[in-house]
Amino acid sequence: MPTHSNRDLAILTARHWMECDPVFLDTETTGLDTNAQICDLAIVDGSGQTLFDSLVKPTMPIPDAASSIHHITNEMVSGALPLSVYWNTIRRLLSGRLIITYNADYDLRLLYQSAAAARCPSPFVNFLQAGCVMQLYARYYGELTQYGGAYRWHKLTLAAQQCGIDPGSNPLHRALADTQLSRLVTIHMAQAKLEAEREAQVPWEAQLEPF
Repeated sequence: MPTHSNRDLAILTARHWMECDPVFLDTETTGLDTNAQICDLAIVDGSGQTLFDSLVKPTMPIPDAASSIHHITNEMVSGALPLSVYWNTIRRLLSGRLIITYNADYDLRLLYQSAAAARCPSPFVNFLQAGCVMQLYARYYGELTQYGGAYRWHKLTLAAQQCGIDPGSNPLHRALADTQLSRLVTIHMAQAKLEAEREAQVPWEAQLEPF
């Protein structure tokens, strides 16, 4: 049975994800703790079509520290609708799908927390599974932490830059822009060549052992 490098495994995983008709998701939130809630949510499909993109009114104020990152203010969400209004739509879009985000543990936790805070009438969707682009890209890029034994995580903007991806005109650190960047980083990995595919393109003369 052939063996693969960790980079090759990341490429194969990205290819598998893109074959599963995934949806890509991103959130912007009021913070990082167990009380934080979503204030911006976007979902796109594998082709980049926007399925959902909206500000969401949380049940708590957005702290200045969070606004300084994503530039979403309390004034901006004052006229937005609460998550409970969108909940059935979100459930329908995610149900039975592979959900891919740049930090799956965080984004899915915030979905649960926000649903609970908004007293959504039904449990969260039974999604097929979740994929984390941040962890997969760390394996693909292959940079070890200073202590070794683990791959260094990269911020989404840095990962996109390393892949040669233009962030486009959408403002970064907003849900839709970050969702599209996650999709493009995943596609970049899926389109990369495996080690065997790279070797197959080397002229046969270059593969000869030197005398």
